[in-house]
Amino acid sequence: MENNKKAFSKKRLKIGSYGIALVLAAIAVVVLLNVVVSKLPASYTHFNMDTVDFFELGNETAKVLDGVKEDVNVYYVVTKGAEDPMVEEMLLRYKSESSKIKVKTVDPAVYPYFMDKYSEEELDDDGCLVFETSKRSKVITFDEIYYRDMSNVSDQEKLWAYLYGMDVGTNYFLGELAFTTAIDYVTRDKISTVYFLTGHGETELDSYFTDLIDDENILTGTLELEKTQTIPDDCTAIISVTPTSDYTDKVTDIIISYLKEGGSFILITDSRTFNSEIRPGISKVAHYAGLKAVDGTIYDRQGTGVEGDLIPKFVESPTRITSYVENPNTNTSFFYAHAIEEIDGGSDAIITSLLKTSGDGEIRVTDGKGSYTLLEGYEGKTLSPAVQSDRAVKDGKYGDNSCFVWFANSKLTDTAYTSSSNNDEFFMASIAYICKNTVSLSILGKTSEIEPLTVPQTHADIWMLVFTVVLPVAILGAGFVVWFRRRKL
Repeated sequence: MENNKKAFSKKRLKIGSYGIALVLAAIAVVVLLNVVVSKLPASYTHFNMDTVDFFELGNETAKVLDGVKEDVNVYYVVTKGAEDPMVEEMLLRYKSESSKIKVKTVDPAVYPYFMDKYSEEELDDDGCLVFETSKRSKVITFDEIYYRDMSNVSDQEKLWAYLYGMDVGTNYFLGELAFTTAIDYVTRDKISTVYFLTGHGETELDSYFTDLIDDENILTGTLELEKTQTIPDDCTAIISVTPTSDYTDKVTDIIISYLKEGGSFILITDSRTFNSEIRPGISKVAHYAGLKAVDGTIYDRQGTGVEGDLIPKFVESPTRITSYVENPNTNTSFFYAHAIEEIDGGSDAIITSLLKTSGDGEIRVTDGKGSYTLLEGYEGKTLSPAVQSDRAVKDGKYGDNSCFVWFANSKLTDTAYTSSSNNDEFFMASIAYICKNTVSLSILGKTSEIEPLTVPQTHADIWMLVFTVVLPVAILGAGFVVWFRRRKL
């Protein structure tokens, strides 16, 4: 009888030992699983609870992050407890996509002089972010992350908002645009600068386009060669937007010398303001690039049928510039375009047509009285109103190649046509190409009126503790109690 009791006791002890071993093994598996999951990118462990992918990083961001070769320190300067969950989530996504992104939260109450190194402006109540490398730093404020569109808000609604603190307008979240632009800026070896030529009746660029250029991390300035008689050493490209008067001989020579030294030039004209006979200076600059204008207005008989209205198509295979355009199938709107072609006898430059008409194009020369004649030899032809010319320049001061881009389209930089065409994207593509940008950053903006559902990181940490520690320990404790009670039976 005594032997039976001992055998039974040993059997129970053996079963209990197996049970404890299984529980310990289960705990080990859970811990190991949590370690593995913690190493996964945030895109696999953090999920959007809305219909808009606010935090899903795009292909352009991926290209920028892939090119980061040095540590990027990101300081989220904000009062403790006032952190923005959307900003925290976005930073987590960037950190998980690149080991070079180092994120640290800085409380200005603890470090009151932290921002003195980066900005002389007083810190906003919402805080800011500082992106820094050994090259340079950039400060991002919340005005660059959140934007409220008031364009469709009535004056009455604005008054109510002022008097009663009502929220009016449409909120936009531009986190990816702000962060990727900042990372690109602080990691670039060189920051490009483009100068807009003045002094010849040029059209001033709208702030919409200057903002796009700024989004590409390209600096801008104005240049009046009639006064300066020289081109700055940091000039990556000169842009002349629809000049209404000709360049002087001095300016012409300066620009040609600049092109010979590896500089680049973007010229925008149209058939109403440009004629090779009345613009010999501009024509001479174009001639150096191997190009000339065909005086008259292009008309495509397979196009809109409206005088001066032209919708040219992209060439079949992507060119060095059009490869930057995200959707080449979108219409590009040209108005009063003249044809551009290679000079007689050719040149040593590489000439590339960017856009073309159908094979049913023609050139109309008006007499100024409402009538026109067709230019002989240009009927039923494929014509180009946008051309680029590249020429290699050995040991050039400004670059290792010179690029001349000519658009015969005065509406290219007109904001009235940006919503119905890809004129703005086409213009920006030419700048991106000349400045050797590897990605187009200005397309990153994400907008939505939907407010995403986000979980603050502190709440996420609490629930992770509950499910990975508290709950497993509780289950283990309950199992131990059951085992201990059965042991007494």
